[in-house]
Amino acid sequence: MSCPTLIIDGITAPLQSLLRFDQEYNDLAAQTFNRVASGDGVLRLGWQGKIETVINASGWVSAPFANLLYGQSILIQCAMPRAASSATNVVEVPAGRRSDGIHAPAGFALVDGILQETNIDSWATNTATLATVAGAVGYRVQYFPEFTGVVTLKDSTNNNDGTFRWRLEAEEI
Repeated sequence: MSCPTLIIDGITAPLQSLLRFDQEYNDLAAQTFNRVASGDGVLRLGWQGKIETVINASGWVSAPFANLLYGQSILIQCAMPRAASSATNVVEVPAGRRSDGIHAPAGFALVDGILQETNIDSWATNTATLATVAGAVGYRVQYFPEFTGVVTLKDSTNNNDGTFRWRLEAEEI
């Protein structure tokens, strides 16, 4: 059975470097929220739709990314999925997503509080139309992000237990 892979600039992280692994995502936007004299809140949004990811991992071998060209844009192919949801079977999904093998987007319907897999019937640009499911109150598409960004890597060795710990931060350009 295959498991999701982390690929940075064409370099695949070996499982031995990912024995403990977590990946978080943060949505990025140019926004400010201010209060005016009346006390009402005003949101100003310049741009949105970019992400950053932070990966913390450890394993028996070090991270394979020490020779990356930091400060230059590289391709980040993530190993943890995200999901886009909708009340209908038509779901908007970000363009930056993997489509290789087990990383291809997958559709789900929410029925009685439980996700059930359902087919993605069609794609129109970044819109997925899922097969309808009786009793569904919502739909979602699970996808693995893929984006071009800049990265920083921090790694260390724990001499007490012989593990390598590393942290990679990547921000979409």
